Amino acid sequence: MAASIIKPSIARYRGDDLIQDTQPESVAASWKSSAIVYLSATGLFTEADGTTPANITKIYGIAPLAAVGDGSNARVEPLMADAEMQISVWHSSNVALAVTAQAMVGTRYALRKKAAATAPATTEDTWVLDKANTTDDCVQVTGICPDFVVGTQYGTVFCKVISALRQYDAGA
Repeated sequence: MAASIIKPSIARYRGDDLIQDTQPESVAASWKSSAIVYLSATGLFTEADGTTPANITKIYGIAPLAAVGDGSNARVEPLMADAEMQISVWHSSNVALAVTAQAMVGTRYALRKKAAATAPATTEDTWVLDKANTTDDCVQVTGICPDFVVGTQYGTVFCKVISALRQYDAGA
C-alpha cells in the first residue's frame, strides 16, 4: 500500500505505487491540501465544484498540497482505475445518519466539499462522501476502513472514482 495525503478526510490510496503528475494550476486556484481536482480544457488543474455535486463532471486526482494561486505547477496524485481513496462519510441532510454501514459497499455516492462550520466542525472546508446523495455519482464504495467499526459516525470508507468521471485513464 502506498501512503500519501495528509488529511484524515482523504488519507491514502490502496493500489499502485504513488504517482504524481505536474501541470499548471489555474491562477485563481485556492484549494487546500487533499482537494479533488480535474484537468480543465485549457490544461490547468482546477478544484472540482464541491458545493454542487451535480457539477462534478470529471476528476483527475487529489492535490497533496494547497494551491499557490499564481499559475505555477501543482502536483496531483491521479486516481487511476485501480486506485482507492479513503474518505470520511458525511450526510448532507441528517448528520445522525453519517455512519458507516456494510450496505454502503458497492453503492455509488456524491462527493461534496463540506463547509468548515458544518458538523463535525473542522478548521477548513473538507472533501467528504455525501451518504445522502446517490444521484450525483462520483465514487463507488469498495470497503469500510478497518480503523473504524461499522456504524461509526463520520467514519471512513474506501472508494474508487467511477469510470465516467475519471480523467486519468481517459488520457485527460
